Amino acid sequence: MGNNTSTSLTSEEVEEYAELTYLKKREIISAHKIAQCNPFGTRMLMLFSSEHDERLSFEDFLDMLSVFSRAAPITLKTSYAFRLYDFDGDSELGKEDLKRVLNYLAVQGDSVLSEEERETIVDKILEESDIARSGTINFQEFQHVVARCPEFTQSFSFELV
Repeated sequence: MGNNTSTSLTSEEVEEYAELTYLKKREIISAHKIAQCNPFGTRMLMLFSSEHDERLSFEDFLDMLSVFSRAAPITLKTSYAFRLYDFDGDSELGKEDLKRVLNYLAVQGDSVLSEEERETIVDKILEESDIARSGTINFQEFQHVVARCPEFTQSFSFELV
């Protein structure tokens, strides 16, 4: 994909993006409008930025939307979700990664979890998900958890209007 930085898309660009992603043409046009005004969390920016910084090109943004499109395969969503939760980049979800996920979720909600509550939740997650009993969740274990959780697909999907 090119590096289009203009404020509007040509029909050829929309066609090309539709061929390269799981998005429909109308979704690409909507995504372009969203990209002009909505900031994203630092973690998402770092994950999808082709420059590995906190900036997304429109192409990076389309890649992100394509991953979270309802049409994208669950295996793709799972791969990106795992990378999103793997804060330290060690290809495992350890206690610190899981605590950071909980911190992020707690900030989004009305209540704040105590350290003891977070520790209890993390221990329960590991008890339920760490099949190998290694103290961490690897990608295969994460996939196993996701397969048992149909809500995952809904929470990692959207539909542009």
